[in-house]
Amino acid sequence: MNQLRHQILLAMGLGSLAISLLGCEAEVKPIVDTDNNIEDTAIADPLDIDNDGDGFTENEGDCDDTDSTIYEGADEIINDGIDQNCDEEDLLDSDLDGFAADVDCNDEDALIHPEAEEICDGIDNDCDGDTDSDAIDASTWYADTDQDEYGDSLAPMDACEQPVGYVADMTDCNDSDSSVYPGAEEIPDDRIDNNCDGDVDEIECPGASIPASASVIENNFESGNLIPYMFCEALPNNGTCTPADQIDAYQLVNETVGSPTDNWCDWYITPPYCGPTGDVASECCYVFGVDPSCIAVGRPLTINGEARTANVIGSKDWTRKINADFSDLSVAQKDHLLQEWLRAAREEHASIASFARFALELLSLGAPPDLLAGATRAQADEIAHARSCFAVASQIAGRELGPAELDISGALSNSIATKDVMINIIIEGCINETLAAAEAVWLKERCTVPSIQKILAQIADDESRHAALAWKSLRWILQRNPELQPVAQDAFAIGKSNFVDTDVQVQADSWMTPFGRMPSQEGLRLRKNVWAKVIAPCAMVASTKAADKLAV
Repeated sequence: MNQLRHQILLAMGLGSLAISLLGCEAEVKPIVDTDNNIEDTAIADPLDIDNDGDGFTENEGDCDDTDSTIYEGADEIINDGIDQNCDEEDLLDSDLDGFAADVDCNDEDALIHPEAEEICDGIDNDCDGDTDSDAIDASTWYADTDQDEYGDSLAPMDACEQPVGYVADMTDCNDSDSSVYPGAEEIPDDRIDNNCDGDVDEIECPGASIPASASVIENNFESGNLIPYMFCEALPNNGTCTPADQIDAYQLVNETVGSPTDNWCDWYITPPYCGPTGDVASECCYVFGVDPSCIAVGRPLTINGEARTANVIGSKDWTRKINADFSDLSVAQKDHLLQEWLRAAREEHASIASFARFALELLSLGAPPDLLAGATRAQADEIAHARSCFAVASQIAGRELGPAELDISGALSNSIATKDVMINIIIEGCINETLAAAEAVWLKERCTVPSIQKILAQIADDESRHAALAWKSLRWILQRNPELQPVAQDAFAIGKSNFVDTDVQVQADSWMTPFGRMPSQEGLRLRKNVWAKVIAPCAMVASTKAADKLAV
């Protein structure tokens, strides 16, 4: 207690008194009545007496023990000239705004205090340490990332002065493209709303006719007549046609003319994109280019001469997350790339069934276990390939995609002839798998997206093994059935005729290479090179060995 009192007295500036009191206490001794042998109490310290009855003595922090409203911790009354709480200061509020100088950052201005509203005047009105922050009269500015002087309504900022990189306008519909803003010139066929009016390519569509059949498109393509076509679908119940940039062009083409007549080809959609045109009553019509793409990838599932693949649907089962950035591509390029990866994904998915059928065919022929093991392992490889391709496509599309059900009706005939199995091995395995392996190797070496390059590296290794399995299976069949050597030669000839010479229809698509897709010019050159240096020599060896055995 003495030590505490000493500290209080020192804090009150009464250090000498504290020392003298302690000295007096040292001299105070009990008074002994020698007559009665009774010990009397020492004289009481006057500083321990609460004279004003406020519960505090001078030794306990009462700086005025004659006034019960004054003691340590009492409520201070502003501007009364009295130190109620004994801190040696009287609270002042010079501007009479209700806030004392200890919390008022400007006690000379009644409009400035902790509860004042911040306004744009270059002054810290609310005493929070920031000038003009969250001012009630601040203007709203919008980010102008592409510096076209039109801002993004989804990126606002309130500030008294215009921040760097912000504008007062909020009508830019694409703040990452400086060519897109209100009033910009609408560019035909780019599937972009260039002028931010809510319509895509709201221009007069080029003249186009509805193709009567798939062969019409194929014949025009082979003759170099690359014209746009019109495709129509029923008007929705709400009476509003879907914008051109939201339709599934690939599906619309297949619903209109079906698949290409060449079983080794598929449709490839090209600009211009336009529509809906309103040319046909009660229908929504769109105009775009269509070319047959005839580069085989992997082992297709052919049934009665038709290559079967599944449609694409929204699905979380067949995709996974990858790191790939496609933001630098135009909308048309993204659509092109998406279709290419979806085509690869559908073919890889169909290859699972193709290898399953191949395993059954090998079983029916009494094949050795190493061939059966290879066919079984290939199914697992194709599952991984399909997932990887769908993953890339999903990343491009911005939504998860996968295959719908695959129609395998008729995949197995009642009787499986060795000749038919061999022809399928040649077409689907020796030719297509060899080409697929070469394509994957070529792309792996030139792809600049690490995640896609990794996918291509795995596909290249697997497809090379699948191609080797096909050639090994062909050799086994011809060793057992050398009389089929002429049939094998014919099958290779048929396979070569399936190549479509596209020398005069080369497209400007070399930009796809860094993203793992084969450009048309390089694809044509690669296929011819692989045929000359790999497929033809291997076919000759297989046929020669069979002929030699037949002669014996």
